[in-house]
Amino acid sequence: KVPELKPVNSLEASETKLAAAEAKLSSLQAIFDAEKARGNETAYQQASKRAALLETQATKAAGEYELRAFSTDGGKVKAARAKISKAEKKLTEAKEGKSTYATPRVTRKALETPAHKEGQYPAIYPATSTGRRLALAHWMTSPKNPLTARVIVNHVWLRHFGEPLVETVDDFGLRTKAPIQQPLLDHLAADFMKNGWSFRRLHRLIVTSSAYQLRSTNIDADAKTLATDPDNQFYWRMNARRMEAQVVRDSLLHLAGVLDLTRGGPSLNPGDSVRRRSLYFKHSRDQQDKFLKTFNDADHLQCYRRSESIAPQQALALSNGKLPIEMAGRIARQVDSEDFVGEVFELLLGRKPDDSERRECETALADLDAAATKAKKANPAQRARRGLVHALLNHNDFVSIR
Repeated sequence: KVPELKPVNSLEASETKLAAAEAKLSSLQAIFDAEKARGNETAYQQASKRAALLETQATKAAGEYELRAFSTDGGKVKAARAKISKAEKKLTEAKEGKSTYATPRVTRKALETPAHKEGQYPAIYPATSTGRRLALAHWMTSPKNPLTARVIVNHVWLRHFGEPLVETVDDFGLRTKAPIQQPLLDHLAADFMKNGWSFRRLHRLIVTSSAYQLRSTNIDADAKTLATDPDNQFYWRMNARRMEAQVVRDSLLHLAGVLDLTRGGPSLNPGDSVRRRSLYFKHSRDQQDKFLKTFNDADHLQCYRRSESIAPQQALALSNGKLPIEMAGRIARQVDSEDFVGEVFELLLGRKPDDSERRECETALADLDAAATKAKKANPAQRARRGLVHALLNHNDFVSIR
């Protein structure tokens, strides 16, 4: 029954308030215990029944406190009596297990705006996993399902040879054209799975193969071979390919001796003055390095395969760009050899110059030196060397991997 209203007593009101607070604390603890038990049906039924009972008792205790604390306010007294009466009815239901408690999310909801929706709250997951994700992982890595290994091998092969074994690297579906080197793909995929999915072993197998160590030139190739397999689908030579954009920039910095190899850290804003590896540049739709973008930078939305194009802007970037010109001067100052031409050829192009190239370079050095001397420039010999280095940085062999 709802207690009769008595004159307000401060001690009695304080005791009632304390009892209401303790009941609320017990109720919240019971609710949290019930939420933790979700996913375990037996434990949850017991915990939820206890939470509903304690929550109802807390509501009744709060009503009793309000009845005594606001005894001079007729409206609040009426509301408190209604709360107690409602709690009494719900208490009977809670003892019979027919009542539920208000979840913490519902409690939070009452303090927020109507614009908030239930779906905006984080989901409550069961205490034990269903095992579906583990089953998916087992299926993906099962020896009976070589698709995952084939896709990985295809990507690694693409990075080493410039061309994939399966042309559509993002689609291995039934409509995809079967690869010519299907046995090779299957062999590498099977070996990859058999040896614990070891990328190190996969890389070692590829780079120590005869196919990887072939020359990329077709100058001495048999005419019949050229006619039969002009696209090198049977790997009778190595594919010549252009450096990726990041490799071009990092190579310039490395050859000049200024590449910062510091690992890790936050992403950096692109800029010519930055000496860190290009890997750490911010890369998004609105923020891209202009030099890297010129050489077909990676797509910021996908990582399957880079497009490759030949454009006049690439030559202009190497011939007129601030970074190549500055690095050319640094490289020229580092090379201190009597055979300057031969030294920079091996440093920049990875090969020795032939006789005609050597003559052209020596003539160019002399002409550049004479022009700088005539113009009364400081250190004309060094200027001439910088000009030759800059010219070789614009050579096709500098940006090509052979």
